[in-house]
Amino acid sequence: PLIRRCNIEDSWDHPGDFGGIQVLRKGRGVIEECKVSGGVEVRQESAPVLRKCKVHSGILISESSLGIFEDCEIDEVSGPGVVISQGADPLVKRCKVIGGDVSGCGVLVYSNGKGTLEECLIKNHAWWGVVVHSGGSVTIRGCEIRSGGDIANSAGNVFGTGEGLI
Repeated sequence: PLIRRCNIEDSWDHPGDFGGIQVLRKGRGVIEECKVSGGVEVRQESAPVLRKCKVHSGILISESSLGIFEDCEIDEVSGPGVVISQGADPLVKRCKVIGGDVSGCGVLVYSNGKGTLEECLIKNHAWWGVVVHSGGSVTIRGCEIRSGGDIANSAGNVFGTGEGLI
């Protein structure tokens, strides 16, 4: 399906769960120019395309899912803005991942998650801009990462025990 120029409100009443958009069970589709409250959850080998969306509360990509996330703004997060885990391997391109008052890190890659971050702006997070650990692996190209009051290009604000290419 194609979903374009919509406001999608958080409809889930359970704290910690995603109530904006869920793409599950090998789901596909294109979501463009939408405002999403309640976050986006992509699981179970799904592969959506999100373009020019504004997402409040973060994006979770897991369980061998793929996906393309282009020109999106992810903000108002209380934890990581983007979480990649459990074999997921998305492309996150030209996105802004902007922390809130209490947010942890901008992007968290762990538990055999992979992914590519290209030309992204990651800023205003209390911890590191990008955290990679527990078997995570990420490729970072041309990103600007500003967190914890520091300014760095690509490698300057990345922490972890995983693997990757910067």
